[in-house]
Amino acid sequence: TIRNYNNRQFGLLNTSDHVYSVLVESRKVLMYKLDKAGIQYTVNFLPLHKQPAYNYGNIELVLKHSEYWGEHEISIPFHENLSLPEAKKVVEIVKPYMIK
Repeated sequence: TIRNYNNRQFGLLNTSDHVYSVLVESRKVLMYKLDKAGIQYTVNFLPLHKQPAYNYGNIELVLKHSEYWGEHEISIPFHENLSLPEAKKVVEIVKPYMIK
């Protein structure tokens, strides 16, 4: 499966059948590279405590792990129609940006 291929290439143990999220050093730069290559991606993790709907009384809450994920997470293509050559192209672009 593409998930197993990605796990081997990235050294991860992701088990999701829905999204494949990775943490990267410079998400903004990687997003530019993926855009340039015509590869779609999403950002699936936005810290809830930073959302306006959850900002009760302007309380400044610091949740460092949530904020870290919010700054570094990106979800890469992961679906049943993704071919192995396409997955290899994604890995080739994403891997240099992975957080070690």
